[in-house]
Amino acid sequence: MNLSAFVIVLPLGFCLQATPQPVQPPAAETARAPKLEPAEQRVLEDRVLAWWKARVARDHRAMYDLYEPAYRDRVPYEKFVEESVVRSRIDLREPTIRETTPEGPEQIRVLVGFVAAPPKREPYPETFEERWVRHDGEWFKRYEPVKTPFSSIARH
Repeated sequence: MNLSAFVIVLPLGFCLQATPQPVQPPAAETARAPKLEPAEQRVLEDRVLAWWKARVARDHRAMYDLYEPAYRDRVPYEKFVEESVVRSRIDLREPTIRETTPEGPEQIRVLVGFVAAPPKREPYPETFEERWVRHDGEWFKRYEPVKTPFSSIARH
């Protein structure tokens, strides 16, 4: 029996032919980006913490200035503030960097920990994953739209 191709029969008479493929590990496992040198890691962490300290203080100008230039080219400061005021209505404190993972020579995934302190509730620990990109030798936060369970509905 030749197993180079097989047929999967689906209900209602649909038919799908498939050829078995070897399982490939994800690209991230086959080619990891190199870690930053210690001095460059400190520079990145200083920038990340500067953004989060600005967020704690609700210093929208400092937050905006640490976003990547491509975002600032698209979004004027006034529009940023409109969204940022809404995004920063919950008090945060004690930001820390939990983990950094290079995703390429110019992009790092950063896991940030902090304490969220919503009104009339007990503070609780939280984490947030974000991307930072290097542009002209400096690290900047990549803008990522807020994702909610209903984000896909808004697009339709």
